[in-house]
Amino acid sequence: MKVLLAVDGSRDSKTAVQFLKKIRLPVRTDLLILHVYESWSEPAVLSSLGRSPRIQQRLAALREVTADKARALVSEVQPQFSGRGLRVRTLLAEGLGAPEILEVLDRHPVDLAVMGTRGLSGVTRFLLGSTSEQVLTHGRCSVLVVRGKPRWVDPARERGMRVLLASDGSPHASAAIDLLAKLGLPRSAVVTLLHVVETHDYLTSRLLATGRSDLRRLAEGVIQARKQAGAGMLEKAQRVFKRRNLTANTLVAEGHPAEAILQTAERIRADLVVMGSRGLTGMKRLLLGSVSHKVARHSPCSVLVVRKNSR
Repeated sequence: MKVLLAVDGSRDSKTAVQFLKKIRLPVRTDLLILHVYESWSEPAVLSSLGRSPRIQQRLAALREVTADKARALVSEVQPQFSGRGLRVRTLLAEGLGAPEILEVLDRHPVDLAVMGTRGLSGVTRFLLGSTSEQVLTHGRCSVLVVRGKPRWVDPARERGMRVLLASDGSPHASAAIDLLAKLGLPRSAVVTLLHVVETHDYLTSRLLATGRSDLRRLAEGVIQARKQAGAGMLEKAQRVFKRRNLTANTLVAEGHPAEAILQTAERIRADLVVMGSRGLTGMKRLLLGSVSHKVARHSPCSVLVVRKNSR
């Protein structure tokens, strides 16, 4: 397994480090710790500040200081993953957050990219919300966006990690189940498997709009059949986690997928929401790209969006 951890020293970035430390990554996982730092040699910077020898000298000194801080940051993070059977490397990149991360992901294909949802402000900014969203949109791998401090990280609070996994039976949802099972969740973790049935999609809405009792019964039958199929699918996924001695519960909900996922995450006080990047098409659609992005943007907790083509 190959994992990229993007760090910048911000609060959310530090929480991302702690989050990843709580997960037992498979032995011999390749962990690449990346830090992107501000560039002082961009043409826009040079043109705005001028090209006098004195300014160039000061820029060179500032660039060296920035590079030293970058090296110190990754050197501080790297030892935190020692002794875990991981192959840990560090990488520094100079430039803007999202473009540099995406370029690194192209050069170093990984299964999972991990980052905070917000970064530092000012000239040292890195993992702003827009950056994590761009990586979610354009990255070719699964992405874990860590938000806030999860309650299960606090040793003073005795409760296990709460994971909400939304599934619709699509290949991307199946990949989400596989990836989550591969990650070594804490033994105290509780996984809630959620399937959302859309009760007012194109088909059922048309049937109900006719006002005919026979077509209304047909629509109700379709919805019931979807619930039964969803429950069966969740029971199959439940066995995957029980084989790993994890507590896994199932839940079938009705409504709009994104809204139902967010409401359930709030209700169970989830620490992590896991979902596929895209779902099934037609009547069975659930985890469309717009849904995963809406959940990632508005979730009260961290979000893992899984792509099927991740390694």
